[in-house]
Amino acid sequence: MRDEDFIAPGTPIEIRLAKILCSLLNLSEVSINDNFFLLGGHSLLGTQLIAKIRSAFGVDMALRTLFDAPSIAELSSEIERLIFARVEDMSEEEVQALLA
Repeated sequence: MRDEDFIAPGTPIEIRLAKILCSLLNLSEVSINDNFFLLGGHSLLGTQLIAKIRSAFGVDMALRTLFDAPSIAELSSEIERLIFARVEDMSEEEVQALLA
């Protein structure tokens, strides 16, 4: 169920999230503003989504976040925030190793 016009994922994080969501929800496409729960998602699938996000992006996200940010656009922003926080906590050597 779509509340708004379709907006295709554009950033690498949005594109990867869309692929994950399409796979989980057995959909061919997902707009960045579609609500996970209105598309048929539920807490069990949400737990699977959080595990796939952890695997794909290397960030730990609470299941509660999905209830607060149920769209690709919102989840993408949260993933970016978590990635930046992780990088900020790294030493200069760890950052340089990532860039090498």
